Amino acid sequence: QLDDKRKTMSEVLSALCYIHSANIVHRDVRPKNILMTKRGAKLTGFHAARHVGHERPLDSWDGCVNYRAPDGICDVWAFGCVLMEIEIQRQLFPGDSEIDVRREQQRVFEGSCFLDMLPKNDRTPQVAEIASLCLCDDRCSASEALLHPYFITTPSTFLGGPLYTKLEAHCR
Repeated sequence: QLDDKRKTMSEVLSALCYIHSANIVHRDVRPKNILMTKRGAKLTGFHAARHVGHERPLDSWDGCVNYRAPDGICDVWAFGCVLMEIEIQRQLFPGDSEIDVRREQQRVFEGSCFLDMLPKNDRTPQVAEIASLCLCDDRCSASEALLHPYFITTPSTFLGGPLYTKLEAHCR
């Protein structure tokens, strides 16, 4: 059984996987746009979303600067920020301006390992690994992150069993 944090983040990744398969980029993944319901986490805040190929360039940004990748927009980057924030209980890249946020990103990447930032528990190495895969230049896709062992107990129990197989086929 997945614990609450892993279940929430796997549901967010599932939503990203689904919209990315439809060539939609959310462009504003952040805690404010994750709604918790009785049935689980829902990704909201699609005001900035764009279809890949939309006339407005995808490198323009409407979302929050604290979740913006240094190279432009990326839902997976923002997901990595949210994942870390859930674990460390504070904003990963604080700042009031893009310059402040970029300075903080540089500080983190030059001097810190995600493993060192996390509270020590049995899931720390896996969370650090996922953060490293999401928060880098050559980041993973939402579907690759979703298939990380951290989010899977066994294929038969993950998100109710058959859905895992369906999602895996749909997202590849």
